[in-house]
Amino acid sequence: MKSVILHQILSAVAEICEINENEIVSHVKQQDVVDARTIFVYSCLKYGFPAATVAKYIHRSRICSVRDYYDRYGEMRKQSNAFKYLSNEVVKKLAETMPSDDR
Repeated sequence: MKSVILHQILSAVAEICEINENEIVSHVKQQDVVDARTIFVYSCLKYGFPAATVAKYIHRSRICSVRDYYDRYGEMRKQSNAFKYLSNEVVKKLAETMPSDDR
C-alpha cells in the first residue's frame, strides 16, 4: 500500500510540474526537476512517510538529503511564485485523489 500512495504522490507532482516521473526520482539537477523533487519529498513527509522510506524511493542513500529538500521547501515558496503555484496545485490534486482520515 505504501508504494501505491508514494506513486500517487509522484504522479500528481509529475503531472502538475510537467516533469517525467523518472527524472523526479533521479539525480538530475536541473532547477525544474529539483523543484518537482522538493515538492514530492515535502508532500511525502506531510503525508506521514518516514524520511528513510522517501530516501529509498528517490534512490538516495542518506536520509539527510531528504530532510534538506524538506527544509528548503519553505524558502523556495517565498522566493518563487512559480514554485508556490506548483506546490499549491499539487496540494489540490492530492486532496482530490488521496484518501482522507476525515470521515
